[in-house]
Amino acid sequence: MKFIIDGTEYEAANLERITGLYALDLSKQAGIGVQSLAKRLEEMARLGYDATGAPVVLPAGAAEIDGSAVMDSEPHLRALLAFLWVSRRLSGEPRLTFDEAASFEFLSLQILDDEPEDEAEDVTPDPPAPSAGAAAGDEAQA
Repeated sequence: MKFIIDGTEYEAANLERITGLYALDLSKQAGIGVQSLAKRLEEMARLGYDATGAPVVLPAGAAEIDGSAVMDSEPHLRALLAFLWVSRRLSGEPRLTFDEAASFEFLSLQILDDEPEDEAEDVTPDPPAPSAGAAAGDEAQA
């Protein structure tokens, strides 16, 4: 996965690449630990709203899942911002602070999936034409 902030493209970090120093910085600067970060990132795909309109983590496949709920869930929004921050640090901005990384216009964020949106149609190829050798062999057997 990649993401774009203010026109600059970044590779999303694999959490296994987080160093001890970055793990300490996550806690100090972003207020979230590595385990909580991983848990919140996993939960983000299942966020929605309960009957009162409060953000809640729903069961997988629930009809009420709403990706925009991340904006109303402080722990999940913090995790998203922390993930973007760590990704940027691992992508070549090692001195970037959490506050600097989180100070972007949210509408400038674009998340790019690994798979292209327009999948090529599943086209079955035409069967191969019989070769001259196969035709001659068929006649010899007749």
